[in-house]
Amino acid sequence: MLFRSSYCHGTDREGHEDWRPTTPIASGLSPALDERSPIVDRSDRQIFEWIKYGGQPFLPSGMRSQMPAFEFNLTEAQIWAVIAYLKNRWPEEVLARHELANKREP
Repeated sequence: MLFRSSYCHGTDREGHEDWRPTTPIASGLSPALDERSPIVDRSDRQIFEWIKYGGQPFLPSGMRSQMPAFEFNLTEAQIWAVIAYLKNRWPEEVLARHELANKREP
């Protein structure tokens, strides 16, 4: 997974070289997974589901996602480990912002 992630999201989680925080989600460009990432404002459960099921189920009709599903390649424990790895590298202020997304989760 980390190799695949580095292929799509960059070796240091920086995203595609043309990606910017204002890039539309269905642009086809892999977003950063660092502190600039749109996933910072998603709950752990939402991140988990994007990794497990891929991006397509979560986009409006007519939009396409390049994010593949990993439900047959990673165990649930491995997916949670990936999420922990990403969050471990976020600065404290970003983690605090992310926790707000977790608190909004029902």
